[in-house]
Amino acid sequence: MTACVDTVTGFADDRRAMDRAIAETIARRKPHGSYATLLWLAAGLLLGTVTTAAEVAARPGEAEARLAGARISAHAVGSHTCAVKADGGVRCWGVNTSGQLGDGTTIDRPQPVQVGVGGVVAVAAGGFHTCALHANGSVSCWGLNSSGQLGDGTTTQRDAPVQVTGLTEVVAIAGAGQHTCALLSDGTVQCWGFNNTGQLGNGTTTIVNTAPIPVAGGLTNVIALTAGQSHSCALRTDGTVRCWGDNGFGRLGDGTGTDRFSPVQVSGLTDAIAIAAGTSHTCVVRVGGTVRCWGLNTGGELGDGTTTNRLVSVQVSGLTDMVAVAGGDHHTCALRADGTLRCWGRNGQGQLGNGTFTPTLVPTAVVGTTTAAEVTAGLQYSCALEASDTPRCWGDNTQGQLGDGTLADATTPSVASGGSGSVNGRGISAGGNHTCARRADGTAACWGNGTGSQLGNGSSVDQLTPVAVQALTNAVTVAAGDVHTCALRVGGTVHCWGFNAGGALGNGTTTTQNSPVQVSGLINAVAVSTGGQHTCAILAGGAVRCWGRNSQGQLGNGTLVGQLTPVPVSGLSNMRAAIAAGLNHTCAVAAAGTVHCWGDNASGQLGDGTTTGRSAPVQVLGLTNAVTITAGVVSTCALRADGIVVCWGRNSAGQLGDGTTEDRTTPVPVGGVTDATALAGGFFHSCAALVSGTGRCWGGNGTGQLGDGTTTDRLVPATVKRVIVIPGLNGPVSRLVDLGSIVALAAGNIHTCALTAGGQLFCWGDNGNGRLGDGTTTDRLTATAVPSFNFNVDRTVELKRHGHVAVVTALLNCPEGQRLKVKVTLTQAGRSGQGHAAGKCTGGLEGYPVIIPAHGRGGFQPGPATAEAEAAISERGQVVDTEEWTREVMLTVERQH
Repeated sequence: MTACVDTVTGFADDRRAMDRAIAETIARRKPHGSYATLLWLAAGLLLGTVTTAAEVAARPGEAEARLAGARISAHAVGSHTCAVKADGGVRCWGVNTSGQLGDGTTIDRPQPVQVGVGGVVAVAAGGFHTCALHANGSVSCWGLNSSGQLGDGTTTQRDAPVQVTGLTEVVAIAGAGQHTCALLSDGTVQCWGFNNTGQLGNGTTTIVNTAPIPVAGGLTNVIALTAGQSHSCALRTDGTVRCWGDNGFGRLGDGTGTDRFSPVQVSGLTDAIAIAAGTSHTCVVRVGGTVRCWGLNTGGELGDGTTTNRLVSVQVSGLTDMVAVAGGDHHTCALRADGTLRCWGRNGQGQLGNGTFTPTLVPTAVVGTTTAAEVTAGLQYSCALEASDTPRCWGDNTQGQLGDGTLADATTPSVASGGSGSVNGRGISAGGNHTCARRADGTAACWGNGTGSQLGNGSSVDQLTPVAVQALTNAVTVAAGDVHTCALRVGGTVHCWGFNAGGALGNGTTTTQNSPVQVSGLINAVAVSTGGQHTCAILAGGAVRCWGRNSQGQLGNGTLVGQLTPVPVSGLSNMRAAIAAGLNHTCAVAAAGTVHCWGDNASGQLGDGTTTGRSAPVQVLGLTNAVTITAGVVSTCALRADGIVVCWGRNSAGQLGDGTTEDRTTPVPVGGVTDATALAGGFFHSCAALVSGTGRCWGGNGTGQLGDGTTTDRLVPATVKRVIVIPGLNGPVSRLVDLGSIVALAAGNIHTCALTAGGQLFCWGDNGNGRLGDGTTTDRLTATAVPSFNFNVDRTVELKRHGHVAVVTALLNCPEGQRLKVKVTLTQAGRSGQGHAAGKCTGGLEGYPVIIPAHGRGGFQPGPATAEAEAAISERGQVVDTEEWTREVMLTVERQH
C-alpha cells in the first residue's frame, strides 16, 4: 500500500577510486556522517508578472531554476487571469471575447476553465491573448491575433492553443497588449506582434510581425522580461534594465519622452532584482527590497506620494524587504518577504484590496492575505497566489475576472474557485541519504534514512515511501542536508529538524529534533541551503546569515567558531536569492552576477585560483554573469545567463564535466551543456536540466546516480533515461527513453531526483534506506517514479440535482497502458456517499469524475466536506499499485456552462 501522507583525510595514489569508496561507505553505512550534498534546487515558481527564477523576484527561496516564469498572470490592459496548475495544466477565467481563455469558446467565464495544454511551467496574459511556456522550451499562445501576437505566422484569431513558430529554447515569456516577448536560453530576447512604437525592439516600426524576431542592439545576459501595453523591458545579470518601445510619459526611464526602437538603458539603476510593467509605467525591486517606478503617474501608480509623471525612476514610499512587484493599469502591487502585500494607485473597483474604494498615492496593506507567494495585476483588479496554490483576487469583477463564480466587485481578496494546491510536487531536495519534496499545497514530505530525525515525521525510523513533515504548512522551499533538513515558509521564517550536534538547526541548542523548530531571530528570508552541518539563508535585503559548524570557515563570519543561531556573513549585502552550501563551503550569487564563496578550499572549490581556505567571502574568478549556483561536497557549479554551466573544485570522478579528472581552482565549462535551466551537485556527480526538458549528468556513477542505465563513470554529460513499456508482437517490450519535462533537479550522496512540469517526482541511483521513495531498497539505474506524488482529489466538488449528487474529480498519474479503479467516500455533517470510477492510464495526470449520490436527508450542501479516495492500478489484470488520499474539499453549486 502506497499511502499518500504527506572529512575525507588523506589521499590515495588513485584518488578517484578512493573518493568513490569513501562516498559509498559513508552513504551506505554511516547515516550520521557529514559527507553529503547539500543543495536543493527549486522548480522555478515565480512571483511577479513575468520573470525568470534567476532573481529574488522568484518565490522566496525558489530562485535556482531558470526555466520558469509567473504561475499566475493578468495584464494591465486585459480582464482575464490564467494560472498554472500543480499538474502542469492551465486554468483561465474572466473575459473571453477573443478566445483568450483557450477553452475553445468566446464565452466569458466567472470561474476557471481548463485550457488544452500540458507540461506548462509559466503563463503570461496579454491584453486579449495568452501564452504558455512549456517545460520543453516551446511556447503556445491563444486568443486575439490581429497583430500576430500569437506568433504562429498568421493573424487568425485562435480560441485554442497554437504553437509559436520556431521557438524551442525559451526560458521565460512576457505578454502585453498586442505583443509578446520570449527570453531564450542564451540570454537573448525575441518578440512578435504589434510594433507601431518599436515595442518589439528590432530597430523598426514594422507594424505587424507574425513570427518571433530578435531584439536588436546586442541585448544579452537577460534574466527577466516584462511588457507594458506598448513597451518592453529586460533585466540583465548586472542589475541594469533595458527598455524599448513607446516612451510616452517616460515609461522607458531614460530621462526622455522619445520612443526607442531598440533597447536603451534605464537611468540610474544598477541593482535591480525584479521588474514589472503596467500599462504606461514600469517598476523594479532593488537589492535591499526597495521599489522604484517611472512613467505615467496620474493615478498615483508610482507610489511616491504625487501624481507627477516621471522620466526617471523615483522611490516608492515606505517599502522595504519587497521581493516582487506587479503593474496594473493605474495601480501597482508589491509582495513583501513576509507574505503580505502592498498596493497603491487608483481604487475605483477595489483593486488595492484594502477594503475600500479610496485611492492612495502611497502603499496600503492588502487585507486578509498573509501567505502570498506571487502577485499579478490586471486592468482594474489584482491577484495573488498563496503558498497553498490558492489564487485570490480582488477589484473589478464585472466580467468574472476574479474567478470566484460571481460578478460582484471585491475590495478584499476572494478565492478563485477550484484553484487550490494538491499532492503534486513543487520542489525537490536530496540530502545525504534522504530526500524531501514540497507538495503543491504547501506541505512537505520526506523519505529515506531517518536515523538522524531528518525526515521530520516525529520519529527516527527509515521510510521507504514519503511521510508528511509534522506541523509544516505554507512551505516554499525544502532543503535537505546531510542529516538535517530545513524549510523556508511564506513569511520569511525558516524551520529546521534533524541532527543538531553542530547547531545546524539554528535554534540555540545542540539538541536533535524529529519535527520542525524555528530558527532563532531569522525573518524575511528568501532562500535557504543546507550543508554538512551548517545552514545558510539570504534575507530580502540581500544580506546572508549562516549558523552551525564552522571548523573550515563555512559560516563566512571571519572566524572558525561554530554558532547555534544565525550570524552575518562578512561583507555581503547585495545577494540574490541563490545560495548553495557544500560539505564545508558555501557560495552565493550577487546581484551583479558575480559569485562569492567561503570555507574549505582544499580542492579549489571556492574558485579564487587558490587552495587556501577562507573564513570570509572571496570572489570566484572570471565569473560575472551567474544566475544560480550549486555545491557538491568539494566542488561547485554555476549556471550563467547564457545557459552555459561552469564548474570548479575536485574533479576526481569527472564531476566538473570538462572531459578530464583534473581539479580546477577556477571555473571551466561543462562539455556540451549550453542551454541549461537548473543544476544539482552530488557527492562526486553533477546534473543539469536543459531547456528541452531533458537531463544531463556527469561524474561518478557507481550506483547509477547518473541515470543513463549504466554504472559507468562519465567525464562528460550523459542523458538521464527512464524505462517505458510498449506493446510488441510477442508481448510488452521495455524501452529506454529520455526523461523529459524536467524543471528541477536535486542530488544526494549517490542518488539523484528530478521534478517534472506535471508535478511528478523521479529518482535514481543508490536506494539504501529507501531514499528513492519507490517503496523498495533496490538501486535504480534509470529514473523511477515516486508514486505518492501521483494521486489526489480536486478540491472543488460540483453539486448537481440540488445537492443529491456530488461529482468528485480524482486525479491520478499512472503509466500509459495500465488501468485504474477509484473509490471515493464523501462525508459532510452527517451526510455521506460513495462512488466508483474506472478508466485507462494515459502516462500523465488525468482527472476521473466520480459520481456520488448523497445518503441522508437533504443531500449535500455547499461548503466544506471530506473526501477519502482509494485507487488500484492494474496491468494485465494484476494490481501493481494502490494509493489513497484524504483531503478537505469544497462543495459548490453546479457550474453554468
